[in-house]
Amino acid sequence: MTILCIGRVSSKGQAESGLGMASQFVAMSKYIEENYGNDVEVLSFLDNGVSGSAPLSKREGLMSALAVMKRGDTILAYDLSRIARDTMLMVMIEREIQRKGGRIITVVGNNDDTPEGKLMRSILVSLADYQRTSQNVKIKMALKEKAKTHKLGKAPYGYKHNEARTKFIEIKEEIITVRCAVAFSKEFGNRRGVFTALALYLNEIGVKSRSGGKWMPQNTRTVFKRHIA
Repeated sequence: MTILCIGRVSSKGQAESGLGMASQFVAMSKYIEENYGNDVEVLSFLDNGVSGSAPLSKREGLMSALAVMKRGDTILAYDLSRIARDTMLMVMIEREIQRKGGRIITVVGNNDDTPEGKLMRSILVSLADYQRTSQNVKIKMALKEKAKTHKLGKAPYGYKHNEARTKFIEIKEEIITVRCAVAFSKEFGNRRGVFTALALYLNEIGVKSRSGGKWMPQNTRTVFKRHIA
């Protein structure tokens, strides 16, 4: 009999439970020593940086183990979530292992092949699947809520923040100035020095900058470039 040890960690480099790859194999080695001694062949397979819900095509370690599995062999993992965290995926894997005449055991959990033991394993896989999907939902909700409350940066000329700083509100006087600037630039034409000329024009008609001072070519360019360019 050969024991095929499967280790898996998530795409974040650590398993969802916080159990690292090395820790999984230490636990599996200890389990084999205590339950089988040195009378079995042991092969190790790794799925590094792969989600427990990823399709079999992305599980190179597990696929390799299934490929070499012979009748009477055993797949060993730290727990069922290291094999799969998706209920339907786990069913597919178990069927393939049964077809090859093998079995699954884990360091943590029930390894009883009675109907009750199989039911318990099914419940554990379903729980892992629920935890995965529940976590994904919570993450999406948190991101959605963060987007709602995201504080905007500095308001561009022509706008101000609402009280919660979540959206911009037009400032009528400044919007009129923007429209005047656009109209002036069209009259001025596509020539160099448009922002210098615009600064002189705004100062001449008495329009103040946001700080209350005079317009200069540089701040005129900064404020109106996106409207005129």
